[in-house]
Amino acid sequence: MPTLCCCSFLQGAGIAAVLCALQQQQQQQQQQQQECQLKSQHDQEGQLQERHHLQAQRQRQQQQQQQQECQLKSQHDQEGQLQERHHSQAQRQQQQECQLKYQHDQEGQLQERHHSQAQRQQQQQQQQQQQQQTQGHLQGQQEPGHSASGRKQQQWRPLSFRFAIMASGYAPASPALQQLLQSTSPLKMPSLHLLGCSDRQVGSGG
Repeated sequence: MPTLCCCSFLQGAGIAAVLCALQQQQQQQQQQQQECQLKSQHDQEGQLQERHHLQAQRQRQQQQQQQQECQLKSQHDQEGQLQERHHSQAQRQQQQECQLKYQHDQEGQLQERHHSQAQRQQQQQQQQQQQQQTQGHLQGQQEPGHSASGRKQQQWRPLSFRFAIMASGYAPASPALQQLLQSTSPLKMPSLHLLGCSDRQVGSGG
């Protein structure tokens, strides 16, 4: 009986030891599993943090790119506006230059017209003067006879004619002057008449 008890005791002790070892193994396995879970959780958290960090970096990069694109677009728009302004200014300057050139051309044309008109007027005046000179030369021969014949009728007291000298003088063609000469003829003053042999004007006039 005592041997059986010892054997049973030993068997019970061995089973207990085995059970303890199994419990220890289970505990170790649970700890390992927990550690693995914790490690996986930690790794997952690290990955999540890395993902969040990468996402934040990407968002920052995207924001920076968007800002740069907005800046470049604004610069491009400003450059386009400046180019449009310069183009409009150049067009205005060209229009002003064209207007000034047109005005200058018009002024030049007006000056040329005025110059040509002045030349024509001068020519006309010269022609009129020449005509007047020729008419005066022809009609001037009649003045002594007119003055002498109108002395009694008009009674020019300040003038007193004592004699008359007429070169190539002829009788006037005006009827009024002819009547005046007829009413005052004959003239009561000495007169000298100079006539040319080849003078056709005096021959045709008188």
